Amino acid sequence: VVVDEAQDLGLLDFKVLKKIIPNATFSIFGDLNQAIFSYLSVNDWDSVKDKVFDSNADIIMMNQSYRTTDEIMREANKISEFLTGTSSKDIIRHGNEVQYISCDKNSEVLFAVEIIKEYQGNGYKSIGIICKTEDETVKVNKQLAESGIIARNVTPSDREYQGGLCTITCDLAKGLEFDATLLMNVDSKNYNPSHDIDMKLLYVGMTRALHETNVISSGELPNILQKKGEKIKIKK
Repeated sequence: VVVDEAQDLGLLDFKVLKKIIPNATFSIFGDLNQAIFSYLSVNDWDSVKDKVFDSNADIIMMNQSYRTTDEIMREANKISEFLTGTSSKDIIRHGNEVQYISCDKNSEVLFAVEIIKEYQGNGYKSIGIICKTEDETVKVNKQLAESGIIARNVTPSDREYQGGLCTITCDLAKGLEFDATLLMNVDSKNYNPSHDIDMKLLYVGMTRALHETNVISSGELPNILQKKGEKIKIKK
């Protein structure tokens, strides 16, 4: 039995699987940094090993990332290290630095339009404009349309993503990948470092791009994105 996205299952789920398929061997794959359904998920893999499999299991850390560039993974690792003390190694595929764009609220969409056009000019086919909430995606999608940029707004009722430009929430983007992404409204109020769920959603958003990602904020960035002594490149 192979279980993927296993961080979204709880101990009861694993116990039921073990009960109804008692003679199976299990391969369970999951990333606790992406456990965005905290009311469902396990807190650690040791509890699954001990309470479900009576300690008769091996835990293997697979920390090699094959999706993102080195530049993107360095930024995402800041969140991962904060959440679980872990970090991912990448395959050293380089791209552009993650750009942090600080602007006033009224300029967010202007910068978004500029970046989207740059992405399209670079030949990127799948582009995700990632927001935290559904309300934000609706608002951003409408503002983009008013600026001449037509994007599909992905909702929970959609069963698949077929590429192209879209607005989408962090939770719906989990499991997907894009050529390039743009994270909107990334400030310490919207993504509060003291709230685990906010940081996990941010981690999911930061790790969706194959080639390039950028971040727009009209407020103060979450402090974990800036390590002590490091100067983040900010474009105003």
